[in-house]
Amino acid sequence: MPPTLECDFGTVQWRLKAHVHRPGTFTSKLTASRHVILVASPSEDDVEGMESAVIERFWDDQLQYLISISGRMFHIGGTIPVQVTFLPMAKITIHRITFILEGPSSLLTIRVLTAVAPYRTHRVHRANAANHAH
Repeated sequence: MPPTLECDFGTVQWRLKAHVHRPGTFTSKLTASRHVILVASPSEDDVEGMESAVIERFWDDQLQYLISISGRMFHIGGTIPVQVTFLPMAKITIHRITFILEGPSSLLTIRVLTAVAPYRTHRVHRANAANHAH
């Protein structure tokens, strides 16, 4: 079950309803409902969310880069710690680096799926060589 969420394009809310049927001619049925906040959290045995994700690639025999993300699950609105290491294999200059976060997204209305985008992109950070000269 998804947790309780409030986002730009929709919400996920949970409601607990109780119905009590009381037998008898002059007794009324009782009904009550209450909003419930559902929070998702990993179990103590879930080690998959604690492992680091490491990506190592080569670019045209000129640059090796290593991207390390500490963990695989992060809370909404939190910080994702990322470490990027560049190992030049030739004489090159990096002028600009842009980090983009991609993920599947969908737009929902009441009980009807209206649109599905395969990926939604968000620019996370951009660094220019002029601003970060080493």
